[in-house]
Amino acid sequence: MSDRPWALVRDAAARGRDLGRFDVLAAGADCLFDPELHDSPGDQVEAAPDRAAREAVAVEVCEDCPMLAACRRYVADVQPVSGVWAALTPDDRAAPAHPLELAEVA
Repeated sequence: MSDRPWALVRDAAARGRDLGRFDVLAAGADCLFDPELHDSPGDQVEAAPDRAAREAVAVEVCEDCPMLAACRRYVADVQPVSGVWAALTPDDRAAPAHPLELAEVA
């Protein structure tokens, strides 16, 4: 199993982000069963069609996850730059009006 998702969390912590909710979120998140699905294959080059297919499946996993609402709040706080988080790809999160900017996050 890849350490990449946890590396992203450590990077966010290094930037001074509050990660207090991550342990609670991670305890019930469906992405923990296949973390490589939610992030790029590390140092390997990933072809655009392969990336799109991987991200589409990861988004489907997220959409059915019982932790989706908590993950969206976490993503709003941490603002990860890579990987699929809260059913949002990096391109989705980089768009000017992605759902996290439009929805009120409690």
